[in-house]
Amino acid sequence: MRVMPGILSQSDVRHLPIIAAFVKKIGVAEEVDRLCAMESDVSPGLVASAMILDTLSGRSPLYRFERFVSELDTELLLGEEVTAEKFNDDALGRVLSRLCEVGTGRIFTSIIVRVAKLFELDTSHVHHDTTSHTVYGDYELYDNENHGQPFVITYGFNKDHRPDLKQIVHSLLCVDHGIPIRSKLENGNKSDKTVNEDLLRRICEVMGKLGAKDFLYVADCALVTQTNLELMSDTKKGCHFVTKLPESYSECIQAIDRAVTADAWEDLGILSRQAPTRKRKPASYSGFETSVSAPGQAWHFLQGGSPCRVRPNQPPVSSVAGIEEGVNDNRTRYPKRTQRILRAAGEAALSKAIQPRYVNKQSATVLMFRKPTLRDRYGEILEGLPGSKSVARRERDARNLGGPMVSLREGKVDQLITEVT
Repeated sequence: MRVMPGILSQSDVRHLPIIAAFVKKIGVAEEVDRLCAMESDVSPGLVASAMILDTLSGRSPLYRFERFVSELDTELLLGEEVTAEKFNDDALGRVLSRLCEVGTGRIFTSIIVRVAKLFELDTSHVHHDTTSHTVYGDYELYDNENHGQPFVITYGFNKDHRPDLKQIVHSLLCVDHGIPIRSKLENGNKSDKTVNEDLLRRICEVMGKLGAKDFLYVADCALVTQTNLELMSDTKKGCHFVTKLPESYSECIQAIDRAVTADAWEDLGILSRQAPTRKRKPASYSGFETSVSAPGQAWHFLQGGSPCRVRPNQPPVSSVAGIEEGVNDNRTRYPKRTQRILRAAGEAALSKAIQPRYVNKQSATVLMFRKPTLRDRYGEILEGLPGSKSVARRERDARNLGGPMVSLREGKVDQLITEVT
């Protein structure tokens, strides 16, 4: 902040007053001061508020944080006038250490409880997922078994497709409008199945703090294990859920087969809440409900689909879906049966009359397969589909190879290769 002669001062606050208003409204400084009381020249709540402003305006390293504060109107943004010297890197380090001692999860929960009550968040359904954060370096401190760290940075299933680098797993639980209510860092080699299991053991406690007693838990196929299904079916500590049926279960293939054979879809209508635009029309969904055997008990599954504007002559692919309720852990021994059934579904769809440029693309709430990709005899993706080459490049490649071109206008396809991922 630049001080002008007399009584005036000048500061470029940019978007920070809006952020500061929200920080004050949800009571970040109050909760941090209540949980992390400590002797310091500046309160930990004030430091946390200043760090939020810095993070959402570019993020400065700790040794330059003092310079960032010197350019702020602290009285306007932090509620009181504080000199920049009090935000030196030593003061910041002490506050961060105190936050770690108390537990960032505990602080986050206390703040989100206030947010849920203040904004009356819809907690009738909660969504969970994980991601991996890739890091560089050896992190040899974890070689000692008594390292005392809350998580371990190590090798694991890397979602950034970098198995050569170590990582940590980030678990996030969200409610209305994607607002997070629980955030936790896990070991880099911890599986999503175990993360779901640990969360389900205390999900009722977490949701109970927000006043939610009867809620719906939504997660991906890593949720489907015998232990997790038993936890969710518990009458006292369980919950309703929606998830994908993994392809590793033979019941998934059987459900696909029944849905394709029956071809009796129930119209579910338009589910999107987004307003349609001139170029993007809302999809109208349909579903097919069936029952399968899964670990523990019998469960009801729903197969869903929606019309989707795609290139002509592209066959639809069937996919299965499911919701809840449901005896044996019967895993398939023939994984290639999935490809055969999907290929049969595509061939059956080709034999039916399809309106030009419209096909029935099957998608599902709980389980879906990636649609097949049409390729020519050289393995190239056909013109107009995602990943395809331009017409000029395809003609040049054809001349170089000395082979015929595939004419999409005439609908000639030399070979259909169905990819199932």
